[in-house]
Amino acid sequence: MSGRFNLFLRQVMTAVIACLCLIPALAEEDREKLREIIGRGDMYYRLGVTNRALESYREAAELSRQSCLDSITADVYNSIFAIYYYEREYKRGEDLLTEAEKLLTRLNDSVRLKSVLNNFGLLYSATGEPQRALDCLHRALDCCRDDSAGRASVMVNMADIYLSQDSVDRADRTLREAIALCGDNEKSSRPLIQAMLNLALIEAYRGHRREAMRLSERVEKLLPSQARHRLPDTYAHLADICFAIGDSAGALRQILRYESIRDSIDAQQNRAQLRQLLVAYDTERLQQRNAMLRLAVEKRNLAVTLGIVVAVALTIYVVLMTRRNRNDRRNNAIIVEQRERLLDYEREAHERNPVSYTHLRAH
Repeated sequence: MSGRFNLFLRQVMTAVIACLCLIPALAEEDREKLREIIGRGDMYYRLGVTNRALESYREAAELSRQSCLDSITADVYNSIFAIYYYEREYKRGEDLLTEAEKLLTRLNDSVRLKSVLNNFGLLYSATGEPQRALDCLHRALDCCRDDSAGRASVMVNMADIYLSQDSVDRADRTLREAIALCGDNEKSSRPLIQAMLNLALIEAYRGHRREAMRLSERVEKLLPSQARHRLPDTYAHLADICFAIGDSAGALRQILRYESIRDSIDAQQNRAQLRQLLVAYDTERLQQRNAMLRLAVEKRNLAVTLGIVVAVALTIYVVLMTRRNRNDRRNNAIIVEQRERLLDYEREAHERNPVSYTHLRAH
């Protein structure tokens, strides 16, 4: 009994180890499929086809939940939130962020949690709940103590809320702190530019022309390192600052820059969108073709399976009938043999006592 138990235990351990070895391969396969689905959702989102983007993101969220990839699930929730936020479906967006927060808190993933809390701040600011927004942004600051660029971007959002509450001094202090945090870090260039633009606009409305111009000049020096698609908003912001300080010529110059870069980006985006539409069209056709191929394969497999079942049934029937015929022949042979023995017995009995035998037969 002990030997059998040890053998059984070894077999169980072998099966468990085999399953554990399969887990990384399965996880990598799920990740690859997730990347494909999320990429498709991002493509539809850039094209403005939000309903198809939502379908892809929801499919990705379901797959990541089944695969227990909680960090990816939280990222997908953030992507879905962006759609809900711009479509003003704030309650649905809040529910998604709440689920993402639970997942990331359990994982202790402060980097992603900062992004979720920052989105909570944007959400509550849009719904007219500035205090809740500020509470979330303060929590976001706690999640990025060692990330100066992250802290600066959160502070820029906090300053926007202070301005909406007419707390100009608090907004001023917060923006200056964000600028000090950025320093010379290249990763902090975007929040640095946004903080300086907002602070320059505050200084312009206060009548501090020289300080507003100094900040604007610092921003223009940083523009060559910025992503091209962000430049139009920056030029529009600089034009507002020029108008606020009474520099009409400077404002016109910034507007011309805005128009030029905007037209160029629009042309590029139109070409890119055309390519993406063609890719989306080809993707849809490929998916439909794959679905038809899968259906054809399923039908063929069904036909093969039915053929195998029929063949097996016929084989069993033939075997059974063959056995039955063989048994019938054997039984008939036995019956014939018994009849012949009976006749032999009657013949022998007649030869030994023919009179008695005749008499018996007469009766």
